[in-house]
Amino acid sequence: MEWFQTPNYVEGRTEAIDLLVIHATRSGIAGNDDEPGTINWFRNPKSKASSHRLIGTHGAESGFVADWDTAWHAGYLNARSLGMEVCQPTEDAPFTPIQVVNTAVTVRTWCLVHGVPMVHITDEDQRGVIGHDETEQGKSCGKSDPGYNWPWLGFIQLVQEDDVTLAELQAALTALEKKTTTIRQQESLHGAVSDNNMIAVIARLQLFGILPMDVPLLKQHLGD
Repeated sequence: MEWFQTPNYVEGRTEAIDLLVIHATRSGIAGNDDEPGTINWFRNPKSKASSHRLIGTHGAESGFVADWDTAWHAGYLNARSLGMEVCQPTEDAPFTPIQVVNTAVTVRTWCLVHGVPMVHITDEDQRGVIGHDETEQGKSCGKSDPGYNWPWLGFIQLVQEDDVTLAELQAALTALEKKTTTIRQQESLHGAVSDNNMIAVIARLQLFGILPMDVPLLKQHLGD
């Protein structure tokens, strides 16, 4: 993980962490790689915005604000929350499986370290993991992220998985990422999926609802 300095935060905290907020970048430019622009935005003092972490389209994680400091990502919820930004250029753009898995790894760590329940909530007065669009603060600002494409059920199942399983998924998807731009663009996947372990990983992600079942090359390898 690479760390970037940002002036957009407050040192320390006034409340205990009990809320984890998932955001999406939403540059509004279809097909755009939002990662560089988001990094620059968070580093710009004029933006008055930041998050604790950012997950890029291809799974790279960037850090901006330490857990024990307060990032500027959710208004009045900042004092008691950690913010996770996930790259998604437009509302209809799919999140990549490696994004979801890598986000789950960090969120699981946050939950364990800070004692936050590993559950999806839709009420900001509760403790757990919530979308910015589900908070009253987000709604008041017209936020729609992470939105309908974020696979909440499968994501929380991943957060609740054991560390060994998550590490295996991360390793498999990282290897796969080196061979394909994204898992949803399957043109070169045939050469990447070469053993039963990889097929099992893909099948598991499909069961979580994180990878679609209707990918031709995957169906071929899975005997469908």
